[in-house]
Amino acid sequence: LGATQILTSGEEYKNIYPLWNWCMLPGTTAIQQADSVILRGYLFGTNEFAGGVSNGKNGVIAYEHDYRGVKAKKAYFFMNDVVLCLGAGIESSAPEEVFTTVNQCFFTGSMTVNDGSREWTYKSGQEMNNPKWVYHDRIGYLFLDETKRNVCSRIQTGAWKEIDLSGSSERLSGDIFNLWVDHGTKVSDGHYGYMLVPDCTLKNFRSFVKNHTYEIVSNTRFIQAVKLKKEQIYAVVFYTPGTVVLDDGITLCADKKAVVYIEKQGEEFKVWAADPLYSQKEVTLTLNGKDILLTFPAGDYVGNTVSRY
Repeated sequence: LGATQILTSGEEYKNIYPLWNWCMLPGTTAIQQADSVILRGYLFGTNEFAGGVSNGKNGVIAYEHDYRGVKAKKAYFFMNDVVLCLGAGIESSAPEEVFTTVNQCFFTGSMTVNDGSREWTYKSGQEMNNPKWVYHDRIGYLFLDETKRNVCSRIQTGAWKEIDLSGSSERLSGDIFNLWVDHGTKVSDGHYGYMLVPDCTLKNFRSFVKNHTYEIVSNTRFIQAVKLKKEQIYAVVFYTPGTVVLDDGITLCADKKAVVYIEKQGEEFKVWAADPLYSQKEVTLTLNGKDILLTFPAGDYVGNTVSRY
């Protein structure tokens, strides 16, 4: 379902589960309707596309989301100790709102919010619409596109028995940090783009916001692509065969569905790729007019990354 939990201390979610709004699990894109989160028995995904590529340090994971009336293409780019999260092609015919929840964790008592022109320190119980960036509990959140966004802290209540029949019925409460993207109702071609910068000081996060070189190259239902321009690092998710212009003078084509990671070193390129379908034998990538044939592994190693230097 694309859920993410961002940990720096390990205490961010400890015993939070009775207090969680289960329609807003961190990282998920979901209908805001309580019945939609009721689980009975095991559930198995129906999507075919789900996989990732890695060079051992940086990488990408992506999948096609299709769950309880919500469809989306969701990708997570892990590059240089930052996570860049993209969603595209978000669709829902439900009358309820669809949210992509960035995080829902215990509130530490204050957060810093910037709307692009001014900065505030917020205390418990306050809410702000459309922040440009948010800093809370050593994690920075930076939004990269113009979507409807909300951040707040609020008292949430619940009991363990509500999620575990053998649990206590004692009512518990806690101050919970919530940050989410509101896609509205009856969504058609919704999207989002945000970055997670974990384990940083506020001073360092402010500097990161001003100086980072991450760019979204493409965020569509067909191709999601990101680059670090200064470092000349590129990552692409091909949900369909296609072509993307990654940078000045750098064009990449794929003849099959694939997840690709590229580093340019001098005039040479290093290329890594993986099969998100776990069934394809090979992929031909065309980089600046030059064909690169990569054979995907089979058997116990199906889905693993292959490379060409």
